[in-house]
Amino acid sequence: MKRRWLRWLLIALIALLLPPTVLVRYVAAQEQGKVYSEIAALPAAPVALVLGAGLNRDGTPGEMLTDRVNAAVGLYRAGKVQSLLMSGANGEPAAMQRYAVGQGVPASSITQDDAGTNTSASCRNAALHLASVIVVTQAYHLPRSLYLCNSLGLAAVGYVAGRDWYPDQLGCNGREFLSTVLAWFEVQGR
Repeated sequence: MKRRWLRWLLIALIALLLPPTVLVRYVAAQEQGKVYSEIAALPAAPVALVLGAGLNRDGTPGEMLTDRVNAAVGLYRAGKVQSLLMSGANGEPAAMQRYAVGQGVPASSITQDDAGTNTSASCRNAALHLASVIVVTQAYHLPRSLYLCNSLGLAAVGYVAGRDWYPDQLGCNGREFLSTVLAWFEVQGR
């Protein structure tokens, strides 16, 4: 009896997880070939869209956000972009700008989007004013970010910021899985 119950539980879990997993794989496949980890191979664009990722208690960029800003500063220094668009909420854009200016990027080359409350909003806001961008975020976040930007007609490629693993990476991966499924429905509903 117990084995039969476990078998049905396993079947139910597979039935629940298979469709979302297929959607997440579909989104990743749509953006394959648009993700770069080497600056030399990355095509140039006018603007780097730097997505928010949270602040420390003292108002400075958190670990993931610092890595994103550092990557964008690297693109600016390499001449891959002429300006940076810092997108986020709750003070993130201002903190990102302060950090980038401290790294030598002129304030005149930085624009803040304080209405980037989530990835979708950041992409929508960028698509209102830009034709193409390099999206700067961690590798796990790039497929959904590019999918949203490109679905809005914003020609976007992605640049991998930071490393592959952070202290809260499992939580980030789970949240990203669910957010990618929701992004697919959002794009289909337009």
